[in-house]
Amino acid sequence: YWRVRVHSGNSISDWTPSRSFIKRWYIKPVLLTPTNLYQHVRFPIFSWTPVPGASYYKVEISLFPGFSPIYDSGNTANTFFTPSKYDDTFNTYYWRVTPYDGNGKVGVVSNTSSYVSYYTSVAPHLVYPLYYYPPDAYSGFPGVTTNPHEDRTVPLPIFIWHRVYVPAGDANQGEVYAEAYRLQVSTDPIFSSVNWTVDTENLTATPSTSHPFTPAANTDYFWRVRPLVGGSEAGEWSQIWKTRFDASLGLTPTAGTAPTLVRPTDGFEFAETTPLLEWFPLSGASSYDVEISLDQSFSSTVDTATVSYPAYSPTQSLAQRSLGGMDFGIYYWRVCKSGSASWSETRRFQISAQSQWKCTRTLGDAANQLQIGSDPDDITDNDYELTSLQVAQSSGYWYFGFDVPATPTENVTYALYLDLDHQVSSGATSDACGHDSVCTSSYNVTTIPAYRPEYAIYVLQEGGAFTASKVYLYHWNGSDWDTVNILNNIGGNISYSAGYVELELPNAAIGYQDTTGSYAVSLFSLPANSGTPQDSVPSDASIPGSGPISRFANVTERMNLSMPPNDAGVDPSTFPSILPFFWDWPVLSPWSGAYMEAHLDSAFTSSKANYTLTSNTAYYAMTSHSWGNDFVGDNTYYWRIRPRYREGGNLYNGAWSQGWRFERQGFVPQNLQTSVTFATPTFSWDMVEGAESYDLQVDNDPGFGSAAIDINTRQNSYTPTNTLANAIYYWRVRVRRNGGVINSWTTPTVPCPLDPLEREGCFDLQLPKPWGLNHKPPGVVGRAPTFCWEPLIKTPPLPAVDPVLAAWKY
Repeated sequence: YWRVRVHSGNSISDWTPSRSFIKRWYIKPVLLTPTNLYQHVRFPIFSWTPVPGASYYKVEISLFPGFSPIYDSGNTANTFFTPSKYDDTFNTYYWRVTPYDGNGKVGVVSNTSSYVSYYTSVAPHLVYPLYYYPPDAYSGFPGVTTNPHEDRTVPLPIFIWHRVYVPAGDANQGEVYAEAYRLQVSTDPIFSSVNWTVDTENLTATPSTSHPFTPAANTDYFWRVRPLVGGSEAGEWSQIWKTRFDASLGLTPTAGTAPTLVRPTDGFEFAETTPLLEWFPLSGASSYDVEISLDQSFSSTVDTATVSYPAYSPTQSLAQRSLGGMDFGIYYWRVCKSGSASWSETRRFQISAQSQWKCTRTLGDAANQLQIGSDPDDITDNDYELTSLQVAQSSGYWYFGFDVPATPTENVTYALYLDLDHQVSSGATSDACGHDSVCTSSYNVTTIPAYRPEYAIYVLQEGGAFTASKVYLYHWNGSDWDTVNILNNIGGNISYSAGYVELELPNAAIGYQDTTGSYAVSLFSLPANSGTPQDSVPSDASIPGSGPISRFANVTERMNLSMPPNDAGVDPSTFPSILPFFWDWPVLSPWSGAYMEAHLDSAFTSSKANYTLTSNTAYYAMTSHSWGNDFVGDNTYYWRIRPRYREGGNLYNGAWSQGWRFERQGFVPQNLQTSVTFATPTFSWDMVEGAESYDLQVDNDPGFGSAAIDINTRQNSYTPTNTLANAIYYWRVRVRRNGGVINSWTTPTVPCPLDPLEREGCFDLQLPKPWGLNHKPPGVVGRAPTFCWEPLIKTPPLPAVDPVLAAWKY
């Protein structure tokens, strides 16, 4: 109940009759994922609709529908949640969400949802697009809007999901489970009819002329994914997520004759998966031609497609060990408007074999023979024949193995070139042998600029024998080769058995550390004393010959990142809050959690957020992380992740992934209004999604050097208790989110325009002047008169738009 009375000087009026109102949270969160109907999932991602005025949410999970006892719970300022506990047994879990405002006042608890989780599940985990909900359609309660708000509508039909692994506890746990995946999209949530389906060996899907799909705008679509083994559906369907598409939300088309490429960035590496290719739409283009090649001249094209959207995902994996694809290395791609000869720039990406990290490996063990490259039996002189290259990794060593003739008739030198940094024109420009008195042979070997080695290793076969004292390792120091290291002097070793050679190289000897993570490798055979390469792995058209060697095989320990996407420094898309981070685990490496972090710089020297994901079981850990708080500040962020391995009860840190870049641009209040300009006004603005409170500043200085009003309020309006003097004022508002997160200020119009309709964040305060001045008695007076004027007051009844104006002193 509320009432008002007037203070005028020392006088106080009577109270008005009281009135009443009800303060109540009518709106409760609507739970989105995981859902009741489609509930099987190994690791759920919890999400729900936002509640206006909510500062944070409490999530509760229980094995019982009565929520007693609670299995896990936590608070989050975002509308996503990652649990801290996850049991590997088959259970039905119940969950609910309760909103709280900035004062800790509790809102209306959501309905209860449930899901089934178990560690043997092989249902894929969906990544993108996130589950759609109509903005501001909060439980059907009308009249409550937030502006701005997040809209889960996506511009293009691009679909991304996680790799499915053989579950923990099974044979070959951590191996790739699915040979391919089936994506289905339907306007029917139970999929009685399917609008689009495609089978792919990769983890992304987009339409093409071979698999066309043109979604309608403002239409709900549902999508799901299922593993395929032997061409047949295997395991379970994923959850079903809802999405909407609107092409008008896409990137702004570029002018010119050729498209501008977006991602992947040049030279980026992917572990045993073929990446999604994206570019800016081109003005006037209705379709695009895409080419992927093994060489920069596109004389060995491996994939072509015509697409209607500025994105393409091949349906065949270009290189994946579990599918028998061994073409690990660099691929080149380009795009043009269909029918045009004006191609975009040519970019490259790397597909690498997984190194399958193990804590310990034994030199010569058959388990080390993980193939990353091959070459046919194509050399007349069998002494130089090379057919395969194998690479594996332990915690302290890398193992490089290859087949050699079992009964050679002459001495042969085998060379391994290792490109560590994957940078164009970075590395050696000459061969290392002949650099000193140890390796005295003189070889004519060159590589293309994309593959210049930092390390060169020479293995001398003499009389059919191999010894560690005849293995020479050189390092390129940036301008020349360093003095040779002999393998048995640096803790390395070599084994030879039945025509198979394997090197054990210490990490430090070949520059491996947690920020490198991968190698590009070329193996070639040479005459014992001088000459040019005679054969190579992987196959290279320029061998035999002096080169330049143009094909290296890539191997990596790194993990693949999935979301948020890399903006590549050119995509202007921004995120008003921090979405969950998604990734894929390394193949057949005993991951048991991860470290992830976000920095303000690409060198990762200015940490702003980090998280440790824990698990007590190898091959059983979450595939995503939802942050409990938004990130602080509108900034460019760089994020990366590295695995934590578990073997024998011990934990080991893996290598960092490459970094991805994204822009956080937090919500800025909109529709700023002042109620009047003839009195100190009420300041108001639209409610902002996710706001805990608002900062308001009012100043007659557009630089806000000495604010007349500087307050924080949990309302989206403010009426000052003190009056302002006549002046032109500027004012601005910013959002504070739970956890001390501060968004950017609104920008007032400077100078303040004369036209009130053009004023944003400014106003000209002109207090009313007394009028109707007269005196009593009128006319010429013979004594001091009484001075009179009209009071600055409007008395009821009042028009609804007019406030009461009053002066208690003149």
